[in-house]
Amino acid sequence: MEGRSEPPGAHPAPRGGRARVLPLLAALLVIAPGLYWVAVATWAASLSPLGRDQGIFQYFAWALREGDVLYRDIRDVNGPLTTLVHLVFQALGGEDERRFRVLDLAVTGGVFALAGACLPGLGAPAGARPGARLLAERAAWAAAAWVVGGAQYLSHLYWDIAQRETFAGWFLLSSIAAQVLGSSPAVSRRGALDGRARRLAAALTALAGALAAVTWFGKPTFVLFTPAQVLALLLDDEHPLGWRGRLGAYAGGALAGASVLLALLVGVGDLASFVRIAIVEAPVLYRYIWAQSLPELFAPGYARLDTALGLAGCAVAVALVATRRAPRRLLAIGLLPLGAIANLVVQRKGFAYHHQPIGAAARLVWLALLVLAAERAWSAGAARSAWSAWSAWSAWSALSALSVRPSLALVRAAPLALGAALGLFAALQARTSPHAAMASALSSIAATPEGRATEAYFELYPESHYRPWDMRLAARYVAGHTSPDARVQVYGMDPYFLFLARRLSATPYVYAYDLNVSAALLGGSGARPDGPARQRILDMQRRHERDLLARMRERPPGAFVFIEHAPMTSFWDDGPRDFEASCPEAAAWVWAHYREAVRFGVVRVFLPRAAGEGITAPQGSRDGAAARTPR
Repeated sequence: MEGRSEPPGAHPAPRGGRARVLPLLAALLVIAPGLYWVAVATWAASLSPLGRDQGIFQYFAWALREGDVLYRDIRDVNGPLTTLVHLVFQALGGEDERRFRVLDLAVTGGVFALAGACLPGLGAPAGARPGARLLAERAAWAAAAWVVGGAQYLSHLYWDIAQRETFAGWFLLSSIAAQVLGSSPAVSRRGALDGRARRLAAALTALAGALAAVTWFGKPTFVLFTPAQVLALLLDDEHPLGWRGRLGAYAGGALAGASVLLALLVGVGDLASFVRIAIVEAPVLYRYIWAQSLPELFAPGYARLDTALGLAGCAVAVALVATRRAPRRLLAIGLLPLGAIANLVVQRKGFAYHHQPIGAAARLVWLALLVLAAERAWSAGAARSAWSAWSAWSAWSALSALSVRPSLALVRAAPLALGAALGLFAALQARTSPHAAMASALSSIAATPEGRATEAYFELYPESHYRPWDMRLAARYVAGHTSPDARVQVYGMDPYFLFLARRLSATPYVYAYDLNVSAALLGGSGARPDGPARQRILDMQRRHERDLLARMRERPPGAFVFIEHAPMTSFWDDGPRDFEASCPEAAAWVWAHYREAVRFGVVRVFLPRAAGEGITAPQGSRDGAAARTPR
């Protein structure tokens, strides 16, 4: 066995198998203040509609079910994990927006609870038996993690939950939980159980590696969490396996996890197209779009607060491990904020949901520190009268028992103070969350499916650049004026329209920024293309236009739909003009073969012209090149 992080007997083992008062009280102080408001915010969030990004992947999943191939028939820069999650959710009824939200909130909350349930034992002495962590303690810390994690998650707008970071975070936090549990003293290393414990530790470590590898296929930048996990694993001197064994188990699990995701990718997508888009084209085009500088990334108040909390928790955890006051397995959690910050910096976008991993990591670190403090304070010599008071359900007597030994009173009070602080902070976040603020309005408008299908419902979630009600009206029109097997071309940023209309895309180009590269050419304060880079971007755009035109000529769309007010376009209120400015040859063909049939707010629907019908350029086009009548 390798060396311990602290001398044997530094902390006496907890007595018997009884639940410990102080850790339970600390968990209760975290849970109680915010429980109601987290529940209210969760209920309100379950009634919220899908935003743009969720709608994008709803279409991708549905299109795969209809026979399209990801990355070949649908051009996307994201990994397959998010689409696979949507596929599973749709199989469980998640085509309905309410069901989708319920599934997301259930899984996300369950993952928070799982992470919390694996925390007990961080402050236990080495070699403590499993009975020291009773089900009651794990349940209490699971509830505490759900409250704290849920309050942080629901502080984000409906737009920013059920995002790619959310889904990758499921597997990341589960990986951390498996890693911590695999090294827990609960995995006994004594006597006849030694062999079984080693096998269990190896299985949990391999599971940690497999789950970590899955995250790479959600957001490739999640690979930045892996070095910290591996470092914590190598430094862990209480793990039942030697360093070669634990590293081998983790690497084997990662290989297995990556292999499964690759197999799924091949099953639903085109691997060669994925590699080309992710490795060759993404660095050319996508990395410049809205790139932000470091000060901008951390400018929002919540970003600064979560980053400060995360770094402070990381520093405390590292200091405790370095001074041998905490087990080294704490580093698996303590280093999480560093990976989350690196994940944000490398992406350079700074959207609110990009900060989710930082907020989740910060709260998990502080929960782990609270568990450590509460268990160490209790094992330092809690009086028997505290147990008697707990048995009598007398919180006051339990607290007064802390004064039995005045020298320990402050030590035992500190975890209670920290638990109360975390609980009050979570309560404030949940109480002021945008979802809790919507609860009253939703109870009268969105309580029934019929209410959630009205314009008044969508007006509760106003966005200048996203008009779900307009899209629904136009989708019904397109569904009624095209054949079921017709394909539809959308120009904008909302392929969700295709899902609503139940029509597949005519070409792989479902995002305007693949055809209008102005956002990439402009760049941002975090990155701007130089001369050669600009030329590569323009060359890519021309290839995309030629491919778009060739595909439309070969298989003309049943409709061509412009969704205006789209981000990353040049002409906010004029989709046809924007398309013509970026793709003049393709636009000339469209004007020659389609006419504007109807407009629903920001959505303009063009249908094929009848034989011999006169052709005119749509109102607002830059010139009259297409305004002619065929001979």
